[in-house]
Amino acid sequence: MPAQRSGYPAILTFLSVVLGLAGCVRPPMLPHVLDLPAQTLSVPDAPPVRDGRARFRDIFCALSEPGEPGQTSALACDRVLLRMNDEPARPRQPLPSPAADQAPRLLLVPGLFNECASHWVGFYSDAIEQLRHRGYQVEVVPVDSRSGSIHNARQIADYLGSLEHDASGPVVLVGHSKGTVDILEFLVGYPAQAQRVMAVISVAGAVNGSPLADWIVSRGLGIEAFVADALCDPGDRGALQSLTRAVRLTWLARHPLPSSVRYYSLAAFTNPDDVIWPLRHAYGQLAEIDPRNDGLLLFFDQVIPGSDFLGYLNVDHWRVAYPVETVIPLLGDDETMRAFPRGVVLEAALLYVLEAEAGDGP
Repeated sequence: MPAQRSGYPAILTFLSVVLGLAGCVRPPMLPHVLDLPAQTLSVPDAPPVRDGRARFRDIFCALSEPGEPGQTSALACDRVLLRMNDEPARPRQPLPSPAADQAPRLLLVPGLFNECASHWVGFYSDAIEQLRHRGYQVEVVPVDSRSGSIHNARQIADYLGSLEHDASGPVVLVGHSKGTVDILEFLVGYPAQAQRVMAVISVAGAVNGSPLADWIVSRGLGIEAFVADALCDPGDRGALQSLTRAVRLTWLARHPLPSSVRYYSLAAFTNPDDVIWPLRHAYGQLAEIDPRNDGLLLFFDQVIPGSDFLGYLNVDHWRVAYPVETVIPLLGDDETMRAFPRGVVLEAALLYVLEAEAGDGP
């Protein structure tokens, strides 16, 4: 009988390679400040991004207040949602009315190395439990964590094709990291199946790729340099290549996204002291470009063209989607690493989507 795969050695292997390759990191040229407007990096003729930050803050803060349904964390909402200097200020508005039994099916698409770590820490595992308890339909789409986005787009299409056309209503796809890239590839490559999708929510999505991927690929390293094939299925080994900026920005320039789907983006970045320790060296590398990053992605690379931009989450790239604070040694003793409200973030995003789709949003 084959030995059970463990994600913990996989992550340790990944970290040892990243740390070994990184070497010394220079101090950032730019300061880590919030006194500047929201920013996106896009290609010519891309549709404009709409600003939904004020309304999303309304919804998230209402869900986060003590005694409100969905409360999962003692963190104040202003600690979770960063405020840039151009975020509109307006009077608080009430929570939208759609209930869980009116909500569409949520299909979550994970990113790089998820399959390798699934025996160690579950993708949105705490959030899924909370949302199901509140009556939402939530599923994780099985995609190869080490394959390229063209391959994974086919897997998403197959998964949607396997779902019965029942009374559960339309689908909302939620992508984290490379999962967002896989979703966008699916929407363009499989228009018939994409008709079932009402909306896409990107959470720290690698929309423009990552300079870290370019840096690794330029050194001739493949996906096998980070995680041994024995630990998880190698797939087509194209994951890193599909995350390079050359690939992603070229793809966006050549492939307009379907107008039948509405798009929503949440980005993430945090103070360097609050980045989870396994990502701090990678954070330092990206900080040479801009210190406003989440340890794997720059803050202006995480927004889908033409999307409603919902805000900046004050968290690193792993903790936004994985409850790693409960399994990585030493994090449990760090007050800044406790109880990020992943379930509340997803529910607030879904309520924003339902309000916008009903024509009541910003």
